[in-house]
Amino acid sequence: MKENKPGEKPRGLSLEEKFEAYNRQIDQTSHWILGQMKSSDGNWEMPWHKGIPQAMNAKTGKFYGGNNLMILWRKCLEKDYSRNKWATFYQWSSVGAKLRRGEKGTLICIAIPRPDIKKKKAGQLNLFDVYDPKQIKLSNRFFKFRFRYVFNQAQVDNYFGDQPDIFNPLPDPENLIKTIILNSGADIRHGGEKAFYLPSDDFIQMPEIARFQGQGVSHALERYYSVLLHELIHWTGHDLRCKRSFGMEFGSKTYALEELVAELGSAILSTHLNRKIYPRRDHAQYLNNWLKVLENDFTYFNEALDLAKYSIYWLFKKTGVYPFDLKKQEPRILSEKRAVKWEESI
Repeated sequence: MKENKPGEKPRGLSLEEKFEAYNRQIDQTSHWILGQMKSSDGNWEMPWHKGIPQAMNAKTGKFYGGNNLMILWRKCLEKDYSRNKWATFYQWSSVGAKLRRGEKGTLICIAIPRPDIKKKKAGQLNLFDVYDPKQIKLSNRFFKFRFRYVFNQAQVDNYFGDQPDIFNPLPDPENLIKTIILNSGADIRHGGEKAFYLPSDDFIQMPEIARFQGQGVSHALERYYSVLLHELIHWTGHDLRCKRSFGMEFGSKTYALEELVAELGSAILSTHLNRKIYPRRDHAQYLNNWLKVLENDFTYFNEALDLAKYSIYWLFKKTGVYPFDLKKQEPRILSEKRAVKWEESI
């Protein structure tokens, strides 16, 4: 078989073979995350607490989502890449960067709604209802799939996209988070010893900053903001905002899914704002719940990730705070079918 040039789509492979290669990466990534969950102890440090930002395309500025995000995230940890920017061979060339000799690309898959589906309907499609990566026939009804090899910023030379702009310096991270909190309009009350969001009265309860343990005021403030961002993601789930009513009832079986959304959302939001991420020790109680479902159907992890990303998008859109070039996202809503399936898996 003729070898591919760097960055080219796989040659001579059938659709099934392309999916097989891609699915191997999905399986490896899901096993890696589940392995991390199973090995977690009381310190509760998960892979998403490592502070690695969301994978971004260096040419378009768009973020990778779903399985691609997780595959590229894992690759950063494996290869110890300090940046999470990626692009195809031709995209890197178009910005003046040169791929180093011998570097190997990482296979990703892009799902594109078929043009014969009305635009409005395509925006409302739930990928997890209509696409099972292990059942290729289902995929052809709604989406076209494109496979590409992408390369990390660490694999190229002559890329200067990360050079600081001396005329437009980045805003202070603390000012960014204060602006988000203020402009969100969230009802935040202080007092007591516990942090929580109460959907029935639509407010966030936070302990005073002095109650957060830390060495010095700055460390305590970091922990305070880490918890507050988590509760702010919960706050976005209200029906007036991102409509995640499936997980709003504390103690319900799907509440654990909402906790996973907030866990992932606060971690991604923290990296966007250059904040340190602190694991929530009380989340260990949801671990067995997550494992029961994810070991049977790992697509729920990616769905929680998409729901978290949309919450972040909603917050940035609402508050006018854009720490990056904000790209439009379609609303992400968990279908009743998926919520019921989660409950039945517990």
